Amino acid sequence: MLVGLPPFYDVNKNKMYEKIVKSLPKFPSHVTSNARDLLLQLLNKDPSKRLGANGLNEIKSHPYCSDIDWEAL
Repeated sequence: MLVGLPPFYDVNKNKMYEKIVKSLPKFPSHVTSNARDLLLQLLNKDPSKRLGANGLNEIKSHPYCSDIDWEAL
């Protein structure tokens, strides 16, 4: 949603699946370090280590989300 394509997109589905398993996503230079960190943590290949694995507050407390008024949302 930040860059217009899924993080491991490839026209060739087999290559895309291989990227999912073996690669880290690549980010354009305009993606902030906080956004990059949030996405990398959400895309952790180990589900038990993914951001949010221990509850929604992990995601809500990430620096990328610091400007969100969770009560208003």
